[in-house]
Amino acid sequence: MKPFRYPRQRRTTIMARISKQFVDATLWPEFEQQHALLRTYLEEVTQRVVAKAWATDTSEPELRA
Repeated sequence: MKPFRYPRQRRTTIMARISKQFVDATLWPEFEQQHALLRTYLEEVTQRVVAKAWATDTSEPELRA
């Protein structure tokens, strides 16, 4: 695997030609693992934020004459 860049691409862009076997055996399983971790983390954060928002006082305010 040798990284390269096409003319006029940004310096932060890196291309690489890799085989389907490498993607299937190495990259895709790693992506799925990272995706699952991120999804779990975001679900936990979402649940915590929603629980905190609902934990506020939602009762009706006192009516005064």
